[in-house]
Amino acid sequence: MREDMLPILDQLELAVAAQNPQQTAALLTKLKDVWLDAGEEFCQRFDKLEKSIIHVLSLGLSADQLADLVGFAYRLFAWDVWETFEGSNDHLTDPWLWRLSQRIGLPSPYSNPQVHARLAKFGGPELSDELIATIESLARREAEEGASLTNHQQLVRNFRYIQWLPEDHNLSDLIYLLTAREDPSATSACARYLCDLPWGTDRRATMALIGGMSLARAAENFPLLIEALEIHQRPIELRMALWRGVAQQDPNRAVLGVVADLQQVSGDEEASPAIEAFHGLLFELAEKQIPLDRPAIASAVEQIDPRRWSRGMRGALAYVLRTELPEADRRRVSGAFDRLVFQLAEVWETIRLDHMGCLIPLLGMLGIGLLGHWILNATMGPADLKGEKFSRILFMGWIFWSVANVRTHFSRPMSIQGSALACVIYFTLLLGSLIVAIAARWN
Repeated sequence: MREDMLPILDQLELAVAAQNPQQTAALLTKLKDVWLDAGEEFCQRFDKLEKSIIHVLSLGLSADQLADLVGFAYRLFAWDVWETFEGSNDHLTDPWLWRLSQRIGLPSPYSNPQVHARLAKFGGPELSDELIATIESLARREAEEGASLTNHQQLVRNFRYIQWLPEDHNLSDLIYLLTAREDPSATSACARYLCDLPWGTDRRATMALIGGMSLARAAENFPLLIEALEIHQRPIELRMALWRGVAQQDPNRAVLGVVADLQQVSGDEEASPAIEAFHGLLFELAEKQIPLDRPAIASAVEQIDPRRWSRGMRGALAYVLRTELPEADRRRVSGAFDRLVFQLAEVWETIRLDHMGCLIPLLGMLGIGLLGHWILNATMGPADLKGEKFSRILFMGWIFWSVANVRTHFSRPMSIQGSALACVIYFTLLLGSLIVAIAARWN
């Protein structure tokens, strides 16, 4: 750590304590781009001081001046700024907050609902018209260059500790803000967007529009969501998002709607997101203790004809019924072998090694092999040469199969049948090695 940094930090702490925004900003500027040289003690002290720094800066700086200090170079980030203002923003004016949001991005409606609500009420129809013009400009760009949200979600599923959203140049944030505004320009634009989806169907902005409209003025927007379901027959992911929005006002209708869509899907590609949405909706409503007409839902599910689905997908539906809707007869939609395939796939996803920390389990597997060999020799005596060799081949095949199927960030998602087959091979090699080792010593 550079020795000249701690005195600056000491002065920064004094400036913050004195609530001197100009001196705080000047001292912060001296610390620009020094974080790679900073030690652990410095970073810990600065992190404890961070929210106080942001508060003091907001007392005397303009929104543009504060925005200039937000970024990696100063170790101040936009989410920290909005989190600070979520707890204390009475001293800030709405125009000041709006200008800051234009520079550093809008606050999250989930993490910072108070600040977001203030921005949603700021200005009148003229500001909504400006938002609409910006949204429509970004919508054209998103339609041409935007990334599929479904494909992106499949990619990030393999990242356990890092999650991110596809870049849409703040389009989804602007749409969510527009859904929270109450002037006629905003409400009519949202209704039009829900029907047209000018940026595309499988986009992050679409989910923001549906999510915002199902929470803000939910009762007024309910007929619009129903109308959108009549307009958009595909893709299935869009319909599932719309049904989740409907569930905010009419849970029974939403669940029965998902079941009706399940009755229409023709293959695994559409059945998978529909079953996932069905499971998530039942689980969420049960968590909130929202009553449902469960006999009616069970009766509707039992009418599904899943013969066009794979065995694994039929087993997945049976699993949802067993865990979330036991009133339904899962034997009507799946056979015993279907359920076995899904259970094997579940076992495989549990025992499958992850590339982060896989070395220790692999060493443990080798240790199990050596320990088993020693125990068998001690209890049953040495094996014949051919049997011992074949047993070792099977054991090393087990190790190789585990290594070859290690889950990485860029592993392609395995189908349910693929996971079940991988599980069968895994235990066949392991048990085969043990059986051959015992047989080779059996005299």
